[in-house]
Amino acid sequence: MDRELDNTIIIKERIFSSLRIVIIIVIIIAGLISLKYLLSTELKQSRLRTAIAENGSIADAITATGFILPEFEHILTSPIRTKIDSIYFVPGDMVHDGDTILKLNQDLLNLKYEQQLEEMKLLENKRHQLELSMNQNLINLETDYEIKILTIKATESKLIQVERLHEIGAALKSNVDQVNLQLEISQIELSQLKHQIDNQAEIYQADLLEVELQIQIIESKIKEQKRLLDLAAAKTNWNGVLSWIKDDVGSTVNAGEIIARISNLETFKVEGKISDIHSQNIFKNMSVIVKISDKNLSGRIHSIEPIINNGIITFSVELNDKSFGGLRSNQKVDIMVITSEKNNVVRVKNGPFINGQGRSYAFVIEDNMAVRRDIIVGAVNLDWLEIIQGIEVGEAVIISDMDEYKHHEELKIKNDN
Repeated sequence: MDRELDNTIIIKERIFSSLRIVIIIVIIIAGLISLKYLLSTELKQSRLRTAIAENGSIADAITATGFILPEFEHILTSPIRTKIDSIYFVPGDMVHDGDTILKLNQDLLNLKYEQQLEEMKLLENKRHQLELSMNQNLINLETDYEIKILTIKATESKLIQVERLHEIGAALKSNVDQVNLQLEISQIELSQLKHQIDNQAEIYQADLLEVELQIQIIESKIKEQKRLLDLAAAKTNWNGVLSWIKDDVGSTVNAGEIIARISNLETFKVEGKISDIHSQNIFKNMSVIVKISDKNLSGRIHSIEPIINNGIITFSVELNDKSFGGLRSNQKVDIMVITSEKNNVVRVKNGPFINGQGRSYAFVIEDNMAVRRDIIVGAVNLDWLEIIQGIEVGEAVIISDMDEYKHHEELKIKNDN
């Protein structure tokens, strides 16, 4: 009768089986790697990009990215919250000074403008009536004043006559006192008239000044309303190309919202962006090279925005050739911000065979072989890299990606024929 196997024996057999499987898999993988290694010792010449090491200068630079933008751009904004009634142009159209780009609803603006004009007329009429009333009242008071002066003169003459009659006994002393009292009363009344004239003139001037201030306020409001109406006409004040327009007829736009952009596509600038880790190394007026396709355009940093957004510094580049024919609005470009320049160095065209500065390796062509060299890389920019050690002038260097062959010391270059 068979006995059951001990559990320990069963577990050991399972472990040995698993180990055998793992060993077989490792052997297969190692074989595949070895096969790949053996098969990859030859390179087809057509797969290689090469460059000749040369003597020259190289700019040490910080790499940034950017976009081509029109140097001059006219931005139209809505002066008020309103709606778009009509669109007269589409992006890409050429527009000229005085052209109406779109129609904003101006009903509220016009209504307020008319109300302000009516208010202005009322104030001007009030000022006119005040001036008439002031002049008439002052004329009446001044007439009374002149009459009172004549009355005083007449009373003074009468007093002289009564005093003479009293001296000869032809008039009583009471008559003299009565005439003298009349004279004093008239003089007091004359003084009161003078004060009344002065006070009335001041009151009228104050009232007139108040109306004048109201007129000035409403004139300012009318001027501002007229400015808003002019802005609401959405007219451009220069020639250019309509690069963007809010073309949603019937939609609401808020005060200050951009409704159109008109660009001058004859001259351009570059807006660059770079990591804030370079904040201590980027300054106004630094030289830059803007790479556009296979062309390099020189320029300088014109301005740097003082605020860093999300770790990015934004700066503006003024190109030396602002009207270069290959420039297109919103075209993406690479920018080299020149920090220094070295002359009389060994340089090689940049390529994917190198990643940054410092110690690295490269394959140099010797006869029909690609020989691995340890090198030291100095300054690097978009076009060139400096070879401090490991490569001599005149040697041919493979600048295509050779990462899969980094463990080889030599590779045979196979002719495609």
